[in-house]
Amino acid sequence: MKTALWFIGMLLLWGCTVALGQDASQPSQKSQNDTLVVIINEVFPLGEELTARDIKDIYLGKKQVYHKVRLLPTNRSDETLQETFLQAYVGKSVKQFRNYWRRKVFSRGGQAPEVFDDLRQLIAYIADNEGAIGYAWKHELSGKEKHIRVLTVATEEKK
Repeated sequence: MKTALWFIGMLLLWGCTVALGQDASQPSQKSQNDTLVVIINEVFPLGEELTARDIKDIYLGKKQVYHKVRLLPTNRSDETLQETFLQAYVGKSVKQFRNYWRRKVFSRGGQAPEVFDDLRQLIAYIADNEGAIGYAWKHELSGKEKHIRVLTVATEEKK
């Protein structure tokens, strides 16, 4: 089923690029730069050991503390970016994620990830908080940001 959907998607992509006059065999500049990256504080407790499963557990509030450090997931207001991240790492749509947190807050307490409109504010928050974690498009970052680390974490294959 996944293979058939992938094939259909590739055919649609090819059709769109041909219609727009682009060479379908070459990825566009935008797609090369639109890699999703995870941003963590430079001393984030999981650091290089961070897995896709850890990200899911952190964003669902199932993993809240690690080595006595409170984990602080953040979210972005950009719905396209948010949808891409949540689908890839949490396995939920934006709507499902919001509903999940509404139920969780009202039934068991907790606090949904803080939402940031501005990337600079997000980076400052992550730099100032040891357990903070967020995400961005790779092209949004200059590489000169201080006190953060940028990771590309492979998503888990669904079985």
